[in-house]
Amino acid sequence: ARWADRGLAIRFGVEISYESHREAEIREHLARHPYDFVIGSVHVMRYSPYTGAKVAGWIAGKALPEIVGPYFSEVVAAARSGLFDTLGHLDYVKKYLAAHVPPAALAAAPEVYEPALRALVETGTGLEVNSSGLRQAPREPYPAPWVVARYRELGGTVVTAGSDAHRLHSFAYGLARA
Repeated sequence: ARWADRGLAIRFGVEISYESHREAEIREHLARHPYDFVIGSVHVMRYSPYTGAKVAGWIAGKALPEIVGPYFSEVVAAARSGLFDTLGHLDYVKKYLAAHVPPAALAAAPEVYEPALRALVETGTGLEVNSSGLRQAPREPYPAPWVVARYRELGGTVVTAGSDAHRLHSFAYGLARA
């Protein structure tokens, strides 16, 4: 990782939302701004099939790999981009799927995570354990502990932690548990 050679003192960090069709813009931004640490995260944007009323129609009649495939494809692209020190909330999509596809269904299909985890290990990109899922519908971290264990089995060595607070009352929420 870019920051490893500079010691552990991080002064300027940023989280950047990754969208593959905007990778050139992200790359240009990072070239102009020398952040000490960069978290790359795939978010669910308003035009995504995972949002609001769209999600029920999106998942209808689809197998789990088809449902999460587009999201995890973006996660793999983010990891392979070489732009980030760590990847934030790897399976954040489960927040939007929880009412239709419970976290247990994802746990029963570890193969949907495998390409993303391998991409992280192969590129030396860290994995963030994000506690915000503990206060959201999944009621488990992003990603779940079994995913972190698999990352380690594959040779992953860099794990970061975050609470994705956005509000003061959520600062550091669930970090110890995560």
